[in-house]
Amino acid sequence: MPSGAPQHTQALVTLTIGAEFRARWQSLCEPGWRRYADRHGFDIICIDQPLDSTARAQARSPAWQKCLILSQPFAQDYERIVWLDADILINPASAPNIVMGVPIDKVGAVSSYGTPSPELYQVANARNATYWRARGATVEADEIPSHYYARHGLPQAHHDHVVQTGVLALSPAHHRDVLEMTYHSYERRADWDFQHEMPPLSHELLQRGLVQWIDYRFNVVWLLYAMLYYPFLFQTQHPRARRRRLARLLDRQLKVDRLQDARRACATAAFHNSYFLHFAASFASATWVDQGVTDWREIRFAL
Repeated sequence: MPSGAPQHTQALVTLTIGAEFRARWQSLCEPGWRRYADRHGFDIICIDQPLDSTARAQARSPAWQKCLILSQPFAQDYERIVWLDADILINPASAPNIVMGVPIDKVGAVSSYGTPSPELYQVANARNATYWRARGATVEADEIPSHYYARHGLPQAHHDHVVQTGVLALSPAHHRDVLEMTYHSYERRADWDFQHEMPPLSHELLQRGLVQWIDYRFNVVWLLYAMLYYPFLFQTQHPRARRRRLARLLDRQLKVDRLQDARRACATAAFHNSYFLHFAASFASATWVDQGVTDWREIRFAL
């Protein structure tokens, strides 16, 4: 939890519950966050204890507790708070100040269904559903936002967008009430387990006309990005013989020695094409990014 007087009027806030998750954030994410914060004048607040320890809170993902950050005493010291999921890498060399251009009474956010464009999102979303269904998972490829809300049983499911709630530029003075209301009014549902708080929070923000859309590069979800541009990376779950054939194919077509080299090169390229690269449900893949590469011309297949 934060201590001492704030240095700035804006802060990056995240939540890391558990020693292993916190250590991963500290090693992979914090250095880039620090450079970004120094460049643009942010404090960093990493919350390492639950904000709500009731049985109700323990029965659902800690992700819901982002809805409580504006209720904390530290929040009143800031004009702007930027919530970031703790599985996000920031590219400090290229990322501008996320709150610039976002009116203080609006929530700056990325449209999930518009990343990187509505048309390309549909391609990535369909591939993602096909991939997980082949592995026995129940995944719905909601083709349009209204399907997404209707499937989650939300009222007035007519929105044209879905807020990707892993990155939110907020104002304690303007947005505390809607976040608290969402937290306390909605219960965990089985079909929200992967999306957590995203369906109801997106609905409530849009219902109130609070959202200011920002550049999609502030919240690029790695799995969907890779599914769109690097689908060959997802063939590694095939039987061993097919994996060997794939490795030989990559050797010939991509001129690499190992599949892992391709993973590193692709993830590093994605990092350089993003401001914030979000490893939702894939935090282990963040280790593939070579954050020491400062220019796209330095990206190599043998890193």
